[in-house]
Amino acid sequence: MFLKELTIKGFKSFLNTTKLDFFHGVTAIVGPNGSGKSNISDAIRWVLGETSIKTLRGNKMEDVIFTGTDDIKPVGFAEVEIKFSECELERFPYSEIVVSRRVYRDGESEYYINKNKVRLKDVRELFMDTGLGRDGYSIIGQGQIDNVLSTKPEDRRFIFEEASGISKFRYKREEALTKIKNANDDLDRLTDVYSEIKKNYERLKTESSKAKEYTELAIVKKDLELDLMYKNLIKNAEDRKKLIDSIEIFENDKKRENDNIVKLKEDSKEIEKKIDELSIVIDNVSKEKMEVIRSFTESKGNHRLEAENIKRLESDISTFKSTIETNLEKIEQYKTANKELAIILNSTDDGGLSSDEKKKRAELLEKLDAMSKNLEALRDKMMSENLSYNKSKLDFDSNKKREEFYDERIENLESSLDDLKSTLEISRKDFEDLCESLEKKHESLKELESTIGESRETLARMQKETQEFNRNKENLENKIRNYKYELALKNNILEQYQLSGFSNKKVNEKFKNDKGYLAEVTYNIDVDSKYTKAIETAFGAKLGYIITRTQNDAKEMVEFLKTNKFGRATFLPLELYNKPANFKALRPDEDCLGYAADHLKTSPELENLIRSVLGPIVIFKDLKSATLKRREYNSSIVTLDGEFLHFSGSITGGEGKKEQITPLSIKNEIKALKTDLNANEEALKKLGDVEALINNFNSFKEKYDSGVRDYENYKIEFAKDQNEKNLMEDKLGAIEERKAGLLEELKKINAEKSSILIDEISDEAYNKSKTEYESYKSEFEKFKESADDTLRELNEKENNIKLFLYKKENAQSRIDENNLQVKNLEIENENLKKTLEENKKMLEEKGEIKDSLFKSMTEFEEKEKLIDSKTNELYKERNELRAKFETLSIQEDSIRENITGINEKINSDNLKIARIDENLEIKKNDLLNEYNISYDEFISSERETASLRELTQNINEINSKIELMGPVNMSAIAGYKEALERKTFYEKQIADCKDSIDDLLSILKKINRDMKSQFNEAFVEIRNNFKYVFEELFNGGKADLTMTDPDDPLNTGIQIIAKPPGKKEQQLSLLSGGEKTLTAMALLFAFLKLKPSPFCILDEIDAALDDANIMRYTNFLRKLSEDSQFLIITHRKPTLEVADTIYGVCMRKKGISDIISMRIEEYEEE
Repeated sequence: MFLKELTIKGFKSFLNTTKLDFFHGVTAIVGPNGSGKSNISDAIRWVLGETSIKTLRGNKMEDVIFTGTDDIKPVGFAEVEIKFSECELERFPYSEIVVSRRVYRDGESEYYINKNKVRLKDVRELFMDTGLGRDGYSIIGQGQIDNVLSTKPEDRRFIFEEASGISKFRYKREEALTKIKNANDDLDRLTDVYSEIKKNYERLKTESSKAKEYTELAIVKKDLELDLMYKNLIKNAEDRKKLIDSIEIFENDKKRENDNIVKLKEDSKEIEKKIDELSIVIDNVSKEKMEVIRSFTESKGNHRLEAENIKRLESDISTFKSTIETNLEKIEQYKTANKELAIILNSTDDGGLSSDEKKKRAELLEKLDAMSKNLEALRDKMMSENLSYNKSKLDFDSNKKREEFYDERIENLESSLDDLKSTLEISRKDFEDLCESLEKKHESLKELESTIGESRETLARMQKETQEFNRNKENLENKIRNYKYELALKNNILEQYQLSGFSNKKVNEKFKNDKGYLAEVTYNIDVDSKYTKAIETAFGAKLGYIITRTQNDAKEMVEFLKTNKFGRATFLPLELYNKPANFKALRPDEDCLGYAADHLKTSPELENLIRSVLGPIVIFKDLKSATLKRREYNSSIVTLDGEFLHFSGSITGGEGKKEQITPLSIKNEIKALKTDLNANEEALKKLGDVEALINNFNSFKEKYDSGVRDYENYKIEFAKDQNEKNLMEDKLGAIEERKAGLLEELKKINAEKSSILIDEISDEAYNKSKTEYESYKSEFEKFKESADDTLRELNEKENNIKLFLYKKENAQSRIDENNLQVKNLEIENENLKKTLEENKKMLEEKGEIKDSLFKSMTEFEEKEKLIDSKTNELYKERNELRAKFETLSIQEDSIRENITGINEKINSDNLKIARIDENLEIKKNDLLNEYNISYDEFISSERETASLRELTQNINEINSKIELMGPVNMSAIAGYKEALERKTFYEKQIADCKDSIDDLLSILKKINRDMKSQFNEAFVEIRNNFKYVFEELFNGGKADLTMTDPDDPLNTGIQIIAKPPGKKEQQLSLLSGGEKTLTAMALLFAFLKLKPSPFCILDEIDAALDDANIMRYTNFLRKLSEDSQFLIITHRKPTLEVADTIYGVCMRKKGISDIISMRIEEYEEE
């Protein structure tokens, strides 16, 4: 047997049809945790007949069906199909076997073998003794590897039975025991039945003899009964003639009483007419009351609605006031800021230093310049004196030194000038960049100002749209609320039968849930509003007729009204209107709109009744056309305005002050209200959600406020850059001045160099000049230090003044901006004040409307009281008439009772005659059937009989004898014969059953003997295999298997002894996880060496093993794979190395497992 193919659909995480092909050797399944690897082993275990949901890692069998994900719905069933080839099973002669199992969400499972539906028992028997059974060793799941070792010795024997091949014997043994039990049960049952049959046999034997005696007495009794019958027939004929004479007298008395009833009926009819007229008036008054109640309810609803509107307006007014106050605070803040800016703007500073400070600075600069010049003159003088002094000593070299000195000075000046030029170029470049940046920022400021202006307009427009949206939404919601209220009110009027008469209401209350009650005509038809008046006029009072299914239903309802004195009503039994009401065809005419019956809708069941009750009434557009053409139509006519042209010629028409409310008109109003309600609800949906609009408004406002803040920050940055530009301009000016000074100095030195004169002077003149120069130089440096501090303070002050001037220039734009904000807030406050005033005015109007509605409610209540008073008077008058009517009814009932008494006497006599006639017919039939004598022949014969008394006495004597006999079972004669046959049959059955039990006991003895022999032989081989495999896997150590009860191999437990290398013998529970796994593997491989299973599934049993143990485990696995297929589920790479085929399980979509496969042979060939 070779595992060829596995197909999974809807099982656990495998939603789609997934097919896995298997080959000889080792197949490995890998994949991340939770991807569904173990679901494959669960699918195989399940399709092979596993019924333990705990083993399948679930709570109930439906858990194996795909439960769906966030995006995919659950499926309705799970199905797994497994295919085997190369099969050689004696009990199933096919080379290929396909087993499939399907389960539905109701828990029902279906099993198939080669597409034929089978039982679970058949599936289990198919795989018995193959190692694939329920107790087999072919599937080792997660955590089950330890169960082999941790279970009790008695529970462990089942896997040994499967390996030893005695499962089929155990199954046959259980089957034989079951058959023996059933045979014993059958024997007990047969014995019980036989006991009853034997008792019945003895009873029937006695009753049979009694039945024969009874037959003889019955023959004598029959002759006596014929004589008695003859006497009775003669007497019955005489009695019949007397009864016919009595009936004739009673009929004359009945005629006289009926005449009295006719007179009473005429009087009752007159009173009944008056009662009906009063009932109509009462109904009209009741309708008027209902209209008042409706108006009161409507006013009450509007009063509540106005109260809610007033509450909402008060809330809006409070909100507007709060907003106005907030805006006023902002206005004050802007005005305060403007005052501060105005102080800067109105400052009288001239934008520079004061005249005294300027004068002081000019004087200092002038003095510095003069002293500098004097110092230079003194220095020149000193140098001149020095030169004069040395002139006589110096020769050409001395002159050359002076020339070198000037050259060095010129070089230094030129170098300084070059540095200054470089600094000037860099400063100019920075200045140009700054100017360009300022120009861009200026343009950006203009754009921001434009954007803010546009945003301000958009913000105002959005605010207006939001307010308009709120108003529209409130209007639609108010309309929808009113429509729903109107619908509820009108539906309530229809459902409570508020427009029906008193008697109809009572019938509806009593019989509304009765199948025979089909409600009034008006509740069973639908009419377009265009034809409502015409249909109501055509039906008239018939709209209030009550439809019943049968006449008996109508009688029951009439009896109810009569018993409870609830008035009268007209009923239409549906069973009487089973013929179609067909009208002759009408000529087409623009004024004639067809038959009224064609312009209403009703159920097919009631169509014949409605058309029959309504009749062939024709609808015309108006009264004018109807009167002109009425002779052309042989029928009554109604118009769309409700005029009625009777067939007799009379015309009914006109209009009341108040439009009459009818169920049909209310139905049409309900339709119109539903249409309007749907239209307004649709409009409300199209209008959208106010929250979205408010969110857009708030979002835009946030963006606008953010833009304004960015604009302000940008303006400040621009002002800073502008100030920096001014400072840089001053710096450039100073550099230019310094450059000009150096050029002047260079020019001067060059001139001095070219005009060098070497005059000889005395040493005294030189020393004097030098002293004078140094003294003046010291004085100049002190003054220069003081002047530099003063000039530095003045320059800083000038820079601060320039910054103040910039702020002064910028103050006006900020004041303008603040003024614009103030103006916007004032405009907003004006709008809010205007809205506030409108709301206050609206609040006053709503208050007036509320008061008006309250006044209307009071008036309606008063009107209702007046109507109640009038209704009570009408009821009183009608009750008086009803009392008179009841008096006449009592008189009529009294006469009817007399008639009833007469009828009863007539009926009694007729009944007696009927009984005589019936008895006569019975006697005739008895004579013909029992005695084979015709009546005429029997009555014409003169029988010499004893008297009636003697005949009766003789018959009684025979009856006494029969009575003394007790009950006679006439079937006992035949029953006795049948009981004898059954007694013989059951005696044979009991003997056969005892023989069957003896045979089964013999078979059971043989099965036990074979099981013991085969189990002992297999156990010895498994034991030797276990020892060998244990040493191979552990690379040493010892292990053994022992029976807990060797004398009873069929029930003994199996004890496992394991001693890993270097350890003492100990309990299995004390072994490490890896040792337990290897021990269990050794036992499993021992089974496979004895009896290779077609395939074996190992689900992550290598999790506790290290690499060395995995190597020994995989080497042994490779040896065993020559005789069995192995399907291993693992995460360990060393285990994967032994695989011939690898399946990868992943979840490309969340919650849905998918398969990726790879054949190692094909990969190696590539």
